[in-house]
Amino acid sequence: MPPYTNFPLMDLAELSPFVNDTAKFSIEEPSLFLNPDSLKRPRSDSAPASPHRSFSLQDFHSPSPFVQTAAPFEDSSLFKNPVIPEIKKHQQKALKKLQELGLDSDARKDLTTRWSVRHSVKWSNNTRKRTLFQCRCGYDHHSRQKLEESKGASNYKGDWERSTPYPFTGCLAHIEIIEQDDGRVTWIAGILDHNAACQNAVLERRPPVPLHEHVYKVALEQLRNGASITAIQEKNQEMMNAKRYHDMKTYDPATANVRYIFLPTDHSSLYRKAAKGLGVDTRELPQYNVDDWLNPHSPNFRAGRSGVV
Repeated sequence: MPPYTNFPLMDLAELSPFVNDTAKFSIEEPSLFLNPDSLKRPRSDSAPASPHRSFSLQDFHSPSPFVQTAAPFEDSSLFKNPVIPEIKKHQQKALKKLQELGLDSDARKDLTTRWSVRHSVKWSNNTRKRTLFQCRCGYDHHSRQKLEESKGASNYKGDWERSTPYPFTGCLAHIEIIEQDDGRVTWIAGILDHNAACQNAVLERRPPVPLHEHVYKVALEQLRNGASITAIQEKNQEMMNAKRYHDMKTYDPATANVRYIFLPTDHSSLYRKAAKGLGVDTRELPQYNVDDWLNPHSPNFRAGRSGVV
């Protein structure tokens, strides 16, 4: 089993009270260690609602990838000195680590990346963001097929057929990152190493090209006004021909990592986004949506609905 590694990172506000302590820093960051349940269903309320714990500024390792606590590993390969008084130098190390993992800002835009976003949540007035990345070689489409069957859904192959460009190798690599809106990184944790089969895996199919967010924005507005899918497709063609979508003036389909044409494969994503705007996550079972609305600790808590029940 590959080691579970986590090293919380400090920002300037957290660093300043402890600059005279040359042995160890005490920092506070939400407890975000993964466990089997969080992989099955990452709860969006876990980040802001979690209790705080103090950690030293070191690497953390555990023999199990699923732990609730972690013991410091003194001979850290990343932070050989537990004290890093210069915040700029500290963030440079964090950026270097993200580059090594293939998770810096440029690498995330690459369509051939091995990482996919499985869950993300913002809090503190949208100034902090937690993102869970999973290696694409760790996604088993047959499990998706079984899930659809267990929910009584139609066994239409297109609902679960593998579109991920890389093969399934059973890779367990996954990483949680907490970033601030100014780009500073305060947390990196997870299984960082890919298995041997994953490291040798190559592209098996072309990676899907994502739809531009402005196309979704226009389509969602139409949907809220009662437009049909046919009307949305017609509007899409009209705006494409007139180059009225954002960034179309400089758009080069040969090099761009986005597209503007609204395809049938985008229908489910559109409806999912529309439902999310109403506070409903269609990928979750109904009871989890209800819990998010009625749980006072959830960021999706609806006081009005809670009073009715």
